[in-house]
Amino acid sequence: MRSLSSDMVPVALISVCIGRKPWHQHPNTLHLVVQTNLVTSINAEFRSSNCFEFVLNPHLYKGLRALVITCRSSLIWQIIAIPMHRHILAVSLSSALVAWAKTPEGFEPASNVDLIVAYGETSGLNGVDLAKSLTQTEPTVGTTEPLTGKSYAIIMVDIDIPTASPPTTGTFLHWAQADLTPAAQTTTVKLNDGERVIHTLTTTSNAIADYKGPAPPARVPLSHRYIELLVDTSDITADGTAALQTLSTRGGVDVNAVLTTAGLANKVVAGNFFTVTNPGPAANAKKSNSTTTAPTGAVTPSKVPSGISSGIKSTSLSNTVLMGAMAVGFLGAFASSF
Repeated sequence: MRSLSSDMVPVALISVCIGRKPWHQHPNTLHLVVQTNLVTSINAEFRSSNCFEFVLNPHLYKGLRALVITCRSSLIWQIIAIPMHRHILAVSLSSALVAWAKTPEGFEPASNVDLIVAYGETSGLNGVDLAKSLTQTEPTVGTTEPLTGKSYAIIMVDIDIPTASPPTTGTFLHWAQADLTPAAQTTTVKLNDGERVIHTLTTTSNAIADYKGPAPPARVPLSHRYIELLVDTSDITADGTAALQTLSTRGGVDVNAVLTTAGLANKVVAGNFFTVTNPGPAANAKKSNSTTTAPTGAVTPSKVPSGISSGIKSTSLSNTVLMGAMAVGFLGAFASSF
């Protein structure tokens, strides 16, 4: 960390940790906002591989009751209040407080372990919004940690298929491939958000359902989430194999139900999701007699406007500050107790 001048004594040093990766390597960039007149500096260097720090102005610290941090991870807003006591010189936010889900909140089966998904040199990680044109060919998939199983399956599903009863959404399977084996040797992939060393997964077997590229229609929701799950199938039974074959129906597939039937619901070893957005405008939904509903494995569309995406499209600072200001007001009673 760079040295501080004598008039910048760290009366309160805040470390923000966001898991195993440096925050600047996350495609869904962390946005951090505090009341700017309380901050003397935001360090560009990292105390460790996954932390960055800022220092409160000691002259303005007196009387400060709580510090409010507004973070945006993927499409999820988090407001964190840190009570400040004069005798405390440092406060840390652990990765448990700032959680970075690899699958969308509410989706089952969930995973918080990275599945690396790359389209050429473009990373498709952690909710990043990708251009449709980049996603039309089968991606490279892999893990940063070695895998110990004999065989794996990958499942890719769109959970934001429009229905006649919005905001209810349906699902569509884009890819299901079994008999994947991890490479013994690592491969270095150079992506737009950084270089990674991964164990790629490959197969020579036919797919359960061939890869179909994302193509969200001009209907609400315009932005679709595409979830990828890596499942350990090393001990799969004949009945489990038959259950996986039902994924080939594609439309309305309930991934959680299929994996449960196959005895694999607890065998998900890694996950990921990205979004692809139709530029719109959205057409009026046509009336139909369809009774399609969202299955167990689907979640309702995010309330974040479809024009906002993670990492590639920026969120306005004014909105972020507004969120922080609202939080400050909400915490008034809380802060007065210190």
